[in-house]
Amino acid sequence: MPWQDVTLLLGDLTETWTRTDENIATLVDIQNWWLEAEYVKWTTDPDEAKAASRSADPTPPLPVLRAVAYRPPAAHAAAVERYEARRPQQPKPSGQMDARSFGALFGL
Repeated sequence: MPWQDVTLLLGDLTETWTRTDENIATLVDIQNWWLEAEYVKWTTDPDEAKAASRSADPTPPLPVLRAVAYRPPAAHAAAVERYEARRPQQPKPSGQMDARSFGALFGL
C-alpha cells in the first residue's frame, strides 16, 4: 500500500482517550502544580512570606489543578470546567475596573 494511502487511513482513526491517558495527564498537572509552588517558595522573600501567612485567608483543603497536559478537545473542556468550578473566586477590589470596562472607556 502506498504511504499516501496509509497516512489517509491513519488520519481517519478516531482518537480514543482512556482512563490511563487521563491519569497520566493528571500526573502532569500535579507535577506542574508542584513546580509552580516550588517556584513561589524559591522566589519569595522569607519576611514577606511570614507577613502574608499571618494576614492571608486559609488555603483551600485540596490544591486546584490547572489542566496543562495535552488532552483531546472534549476531555480538555471537561478538565477546564472542573478547574473553574473548584477555583476559589477572588472578590474584585473596590474602586478597580475590570479590563473590559477600562477598554470600553477608550472605545476598544
